[in-house]
Amino acid sequence: MAYADPLTVDISGTPRSFVRVASSPNQGKFRYNDEVNGVNYELSVDHQQSRSRNRHTIRLTSNSTLPDPFLPSQNRPASISAYLVVNANDMLTTATDAQSIAQTLVDFLDASSGAALGKLVKGEV
Repeated sequence: MAYADPLTVDISGTPRSFVRVASSPNQGKFRYNDEVNGVNYELSVDHQQSRSRNRHTIRLTSNSTLPDPFLPSQNRPASISAYLVVNANDMLTTATDAQSIAQTLVDFLDASSGAALGKLVKGEV
């Protein structure tokens, strides 16, 4: 089963339509270009299987061009990526087990208006 095309993703509380730009049996890529703010987004989904592990990755990347703070007349590329990786032993765990542990992590990061996520991106340990 595949993700919908287009795929709706909320960016800063606004739903955006990401269109599928690539597809294979184990990978999918979706893009949204925010022409107003000059930001390009890409969402990729990837599944890798080995003899004993299954690795599932989803990645959201934001690419833009911003003025260089030291040379304001020149622009530089700027990007941010966030990933979620679920790496499970396929012989001893089920998809339900993997979903449960991933959801627990997502819930922890999102709790209290994203307080733990804020600490993560600020470099707290």
